[in-house]
Amino acid sequence: MKGKVVALLGILNLCWLLIGGGVFSALEWQNESVQRVSYEGYRSRLLQNYSCLTEEEVTNFITAIVTAVNAGLTLDNSTASDTSNWDFGNSIFFSSTVITTIGYGHISPSTYGGQAFLVPYALIGIPLCGLMLNGIGENIGGYVTKKKEQYKKRWSKKVSEKTAGVLVMLILFLLFLVFMVLIPSAIFLALEGWSYHISIYYSFVTLTTIGFGDYVPGEGFISCILSTPWKNHAEI
Repeated sequence: MKGKVVALLGILNLCWLLIGGGVFSALEWQNESVQRVSYEGYRSRLLQNYSCLTEEEVTNFITAIVTAVNAGLTLDNSTASDTSNWDFGNSIFFSSTVITTIGYGHISPSTYGGQAFLVPYALIGIPLCGLMLNGIGENIGGYVTKKKEQYKKRWSKKVSEKTAGVLVMLILFLLFLVFMVLIPSAIFLALEGWSYHISIYYSFVTLTTIGFGDYVPGEGFISCILSTPWKNHAEI
């Protein structure tokens, strides 16, 4: 690739970053301010209603909660002491986010051993997973290309070849959208109790391996599939 092309791409990426920064700042800044005011109000009421507590004690308690949440704990009185983010099933789920490079970030190794093991595990697992996905993609791509040419040839008898090509690509895009986004979103809607727009958002973020980690399957049927057998085994 020529230097001028690289420079142009660099400028375009910079412009795109500036646009993204401006839009996200405009959309999210106000909500962050509301949350900050809500937090400060709750903290103040807590200190007023429980005069036996000092400001330092409240701050330490909040810090402990934030630390626990960042460690992946679900702070629910009914389940906090009974569940683990690192049982065998959930650890397999975490491993899958590593080798697929999704990296949700909802949990991460906090021990030296876990962090040290992650590096060679990812170095081997990511290429291995990439080769598998590439093989699957080649097989699916070959089948799709074959069918695309068949339908393009068939439809070109009724419409122009260019129109037939556009129609085929449109149908392929719609099929991809349905099977990779809409149907998975409907499944997450049913199993996780999320709204449909959140389910679509999660499916897109996962499919593109962006993986913010703000929404992760955990309370629904998927979590039960991953963790229940291993919990039962441990209890036995």
